[in-house]
Amino acid sequence: MLVSAGKPSHPLDVIMSVYNDRVFLPLAVQSVLAQTWKDFRLLIADDGSTDGTGEILDAIAQQDARVFVLHQENMGLTKTLNKLIRLSTARYIARQDSDDLSHPERFARQIAYLEKHRDVMLLGTSAHIIDTDGEVLKTEYQMTGSRRLARALRSRNRFIHGSVMFRRQCLEKVGLYEEHVVTAEDYDLFLRISEHFKVDNLYEPLYLYRIHPHSISVKKCAMQQRMVAVIREAARLRRKGKINSWSGDVYEMLNRRVSTPFRKRLERSNVHLELGRTHRLNGRIADARKDFLAAVLLIPSPRRLYHLLRLLVLHR
Repeated sequence: MLVSAGKPSHPLDVIMSVYNDRVFLPLAVQSVLAQTWKDFRLLIADDGSTDGTGEILDAIAQQDARVFVLHQENMGLTKTLNKLIRLSTARYIARQDSDDLSHPERFARQIAYLEKHRDVMLLGTSAHIIDTDGEVLKTEYQMTGSRRLARALRSRNRFIHGSVMFRRQCLEKVGLYEEHVVTAEDYDLFLRISEHFKVDNLYEPLYLYRIHPHSISVKKCAMQQRMVAVIREAARLRRKGKINSWSGDVYEMLNRRVSTPFRKRLERSNVHLELGRTHRLNGRIADARKDFLAAVLLIPSPRRLYHLLRLLVLHR
C-alpha cells in the first residue's frame, strides 16, 4: 500500500538511490540541481555506501535546501526506491540514477507534457549513451505513442529507468516496485502501469545514460535476462486472468515456467547480445565480436547475425 508522508508542498520529488558511487555522483546531483524547473525536492538514499558517498551527500545537502539525504544499511535498489516513494508527497515522482545526467530542460518538458496530457501516467525520454568521460557514444531514440508502447512493452522494456517521471496517483492502483523482482524491477512496474493507464516517451534525448564496467546493467546482465523472462511471463498470465499479484510462490512458479532448455539457451544468447552491444559502444571490438558470435551460435537469428556481420564489415 502507498502511504503518503504528508500534504504536498511542491509538485515534484526526485528519487535517487546511491551505493558506492562517489566518482559520478556529484555530476549526477548537479545535473538535477541545475534544472530550469526549480520547484522540487531531491530525496537521496545512501544505501550503505563504504566509499565516502555519505559524506559527499551531506556536504551537498548543506549547500542546497532542496536535497534530503537518508542514510541506511544496504537494502538494495528495489526496496530503497519503495522507501523513497513512501517518503514522497509530490504528485509527480521522477527517477535519476547516481551515475547518469539529466538535460537542464528535462523536468520542465516532462511536467509540461504531463500537465497537457492528464491521462498519461508514465513518461520517459530518449537518451544519449555516454562513456566514463561523458563522451556521447550513441543516441537512443525511444518509441513514442501510448498504444504502440503498451504492445511493445510485452516483448521488452521501452523506457530508460533513470529518465522516467510518473504520477504518484497511478501507484495507488498498480502498487510500488515489486520486491520479489531483484533486477529489472523497472520493467515490471512499467508493464503494470501500461496495463491500466496511458504511457509515453518524449522523443527528445533529455537524459544521458552512462555505460561503464561497474554499472548494474553490465554486472548483473545474466540475472536481468532471467528476470525479464519471468516478468514477461507474469504479464502474459495477468492478461489471461491467471494471476493478479506477486508472491514468493508465484515467483517460483514463474521461474520454473521460463526454465525450459530452449529458454535457457535464449537467455544465454541474449546475455551475449547485450554484452556485445556494450563492448561495441566502449570500443572493445574484439570482445564484441566474441559475444556476438556466441549469441549467433546459441540462437542463429537474423537479428543476431546482423550485429555480427555489421561489426565484421565496419571493423575489418
